[in-house]
Amino acid sequence: YSGSTTPANYWIATSSWLITDLSVPNWVFDNPDDLYVHGSSYTSRSRARSTENVTEVPGTNPNLIPTFNYDTQKPIVKVNMPDSAFMKVLTVISGTAEDAPAGISAISVRIKRTMDNHYWRVSDSSWTPTEVWNDTSTWSGGTWSLNIPGTLCEDGGTCIATVRANDNAILANTESGVDRSWIYDISYPTAAIILPVNTKIYSSLPTISGTMSDPGTGLIGKVEVWIKDNVESPAR
Repeated sequence: YSGSTTPANYWIATSSWLITDLSVPNWVFDNPDDLYVHGSSYTSRSRARSTENVTEVPGTNPNLIPTFNYDTQKPIVKVNMPDSAFMKVLTVISGTAEDAPAGISAISVRIKRTMDNHYWRVSDSSWTPTEVWNDTSTWSGGTWSLNIPGTLCEDGGTCIATVRANDNAILANTESGVDRSWIYDISYPTAAIILPVNTKIYSSLPTISGTMSDPGTGLIGKVEVWIKDNVESPAR
């Protein structure tokens, strides 16, 4: 890096020693904001020179030569479960996370109940008005999960899970804006037959029809019909 030499503030093919600011017994060199690039690796050396022009040899103890990587990007986090807007039972919230070059250091999950804006605390299985970030139950091979009771809310209740991931960079990069919401649909839907009418006699019956409803907030995916011949033996 050329620093204040000519040309100034460029990466150049030849080595260049830069003047630091001294404040005995310490020294400091101020890095320009755009000096380092995400994903790159760097090596830095230092040497001292006395007023008598005696110059230190870099790398001799205690002068070590550090190599470091640069990571300025947030982790990439995804939620795979819940996988539907409506859930009857949900025992685990799970997903994936990745980060390079620093790697993931920690993943936590916040669960909010929208009815009263309370938060689920895994440690004592309770709802609290204070924001809580729960450590994941497992984190391995790029996959994370958090175990929860099968039903956290009442029928029709909405929960929002927010995932936060930190990487291993010094001054960690944090992703905390990944949300997934779901509604508990616990009540069974109903499908009533309107046609045919019980005990009536028909000479023609083009269709069988009825009404459907769901007392919860879910959506009915399908209605099935079962028909039996009461005269034929065996039944068909």
